[in-house]
Amino acid sequence: MYNNRLKIVLFGAGVIALILVVLSVFCVIPITKNCSKTSVSGKLIFWGVDDVSAYQTVIDNYSKFYNRKVQIQYQQIPEADFENTFVRAVAKNQGPDILMFHNSWLIKQGDLLAPATDAQISLANIRQLFPQVVEKDFTYQSKVYALPLYLDTLALFYNKDIFNANAVVFPPANWSDFTNLATRLTKKQANGQILQSGAAIGSSDKNIVNATDVLNTLMLQYGSLIVDPSFMRTDFSGKATSAFDFYTGFAKPASSNYVWNQNLGNSFDLFSQGQAAMIFGYANQISYLKQKNPLLNFEVASMPQADPSNPKNYAAYWGLAVSSKSANSELAWSFIKYLTTDPQNSLTYLQATKRPPALKILIKQYQNDPDLNVFANQALAATSWYQPDSDQTSQIFSSAVESVLSGQLTSGRALEKAASQINNLFK
Repeated sequence: MYNNRLKIVLFGAGVIALILVVLSVFCVIPITKNCSKTSVSGKLIFWGVDDVSAYQTVIDNYSKFYNRKVQIQYQQIPEADFENTFVRAVAKNQGPDILMFHNSWLIKQGDLLAPATDAQISLANIRQLFPQVVEKDFTYQSKVYALPLYLDTLALFYNKDIFNANAVVFPPANWSDFTNLATRLTKKQANGQILQSGAAIGSSDKNIVNATDVLNTLMLQYGSLIVDPSFMRTDFSGKATSAFDFYTGFAKPASSNYVWNQNLGNSFDLFSQGQAAMIFGYANQISYLKQKNPLLNFEVASMPQADPSNPKNYAAYWGLAVSSKSANSELAWSFIKYLTTDPQNSLTYLQATKRPPALKILIKQYQNDPDLNVFANQALAATSWYQPDSDQTSQIFSSAVESVLSGQLTSGRALEKAASQINNLFK
């Protein structure tokens, strides 16, 4: 009799448990973490630069399991047009609720965003979940304006066939080794014409992809690119000229470090054709190089450092933000948190886009990844600087480089002019 009653009780408990599981899966009752804590309903317009396939699974899961009352409509905008398209839409009281937002845009476009409340995401949460550069790029006065989808950093790409042919075992870890190797791998004709470049460095953005980012990296590593966030003013310290001269020296024919010039073709084109031994790139540019030449035998190495004991890696990445014109900002932030702070949801996006992680817990997981381990290992030492307008500052630095290479200005005068132009952008 006792055993029969016990069986009935256990059976009843099992049925109840099963019912609770089913109800929680369909979010009738919010037992699991995947169920929304709010019943807020609405439609969210989401603009991004990625193909919709990067988000479709996460969007579907959010609507099915987290908040069934939400409809998310995604629209892809070309990256080159994204910023202007968004600014024009806001001016017309239109545009998205959620948008991809570059890590260099906060000073310029931050007033077009609706920051998260402390209840939605706090500064303490940012520090716990992400590398330090995220706080620098996406927060202001303790308010969070965006959350990263991934975290990309500039790295060294090198041609393995050229390395192997010249008995080069390891890529350079510091700039001294880089300089020696770049000059060693450069092949010239008797008249000085470069047939094979040891490295794409020293010139402007006109023929070197990521040229300004490489220069910025050097200046940050030298400790000479400083912006006071309180007064929003650029200060090129005494080491700025040294960093600038080191960079441009690679493109001066009279320099012992001469490996590149402004008459060569596009750096990525030459690298893909086996005519440049080393270039600098980001994780999201790997697929582009493979498409240009599927047979290209190249590897990725960590960025050379001025001080390997205190590494600094230049960061460039996108996050998700909420438009100040959104009528559903609470709902929009709910989705952003769902995608960017949950490891599994973030992993779904990363696997679809082949990008390196921003979440610390995933950075640890990716440190042994055969394709993205370099970028994962660089993330915690990632850095950036406060740019008033990333496009214009890039043009300013490129012009400074060109003025020095042409002999129009000295390095010191070119940097003085650049600092003045950048400071005018802050006004």
